[in-house]
Amino acid sequence: MSRDAMPKVVVIGGGTGIPVVLKGLKKEKKSI
Repeated sequence: MSRDAMPKVVVIGGGTGIPVVLKGLKKEKKSI
């Protein structure tokens, strides 16, 4: 699970964007 998720997140955030992506998902759920 983690190995499949990490590559996608790393590509999006370059590694440092992992927490940002997680926070963004939470914000999107709240806004919806």
